[in-house]
Amino acid sequence: MWFLPAVLLAGVVCGASPSKYADRLEALQAQLETNPTNKTLLFQLGDLCFDEGGNGNHQAVLLAEQYFTRLLALDASDARAQAMLGSIFTMKGRDAIWPATRLSLVREGNEKMDTAVIMAPHDPLVRFTRAFNNFHMPMFMNRDKTVKADFAWLWQQVQTRPATLNEDMKLKIALCQGALLKRQHQNAAAIAVWQAGIAFNPESPEAKEMREQIAETKRTEPTGKAE
Repeated sequence: MWFLPAVLLAGVVCGASPSKYADRLEALQAQLETNPTNKTLLFQLGDLCFDEGGNGNHQAVLLAEQYFTRLLALDASDARAQAMLGSIFTMKGRDAIWPATRLSLVREGNEKMDTAVIMAPHDPLVRFTRAFNNFHMPMFMNRDKTVKADFAWLWQQVQTRPATLNEDMKLKIALCQGALLKRQHQNAAAIAVWQAGIAFNPESPEAKEMREQIAETKRTEPTGKAE
């Protein structure tokens, strides 16, 4: 059995329908044919295939790897592409047959994401890519300290530089940061983060989950402690 069932969440799984994905892929590929070194197109194609790969499409994962590899060959300093490529390697690990191959690919992906953060430690998208990917990894991967540091930094950005993050990122950061605080038995702090996160979009699926987490935390907390 695959030991990292939630790694696919690294792509913030919200891809288009298969028909929309195919149409968008064809349109972008046609543009790339006339401009094969266009870094923006390569990133868009990689990102499109990355999201589709997050939905379990293995061929899309391989396409995403190709596009980001091509982009990095043109610009090795692109930290965002490096982070995405690292996350793609964990998806390849998800899809691999042999356990040793799975583990090797995930570790290589983590190394690539770590390199991306070294390249651009203050880029929210780079930190988010690694943080959200690593959030679901088991303890034996030894990513716990990295995840805590990334989400603590990201939550600080949400509070001090909200314009640098889109709504979807802010919702997911709040959801995960609250969960991390709860794991550390900081229930009141977790609830405060979730309450702030809900305000970003009360109708979102993440807000629904945060409300459920708040209710569950209050149910299991001794009277008065989580207030």
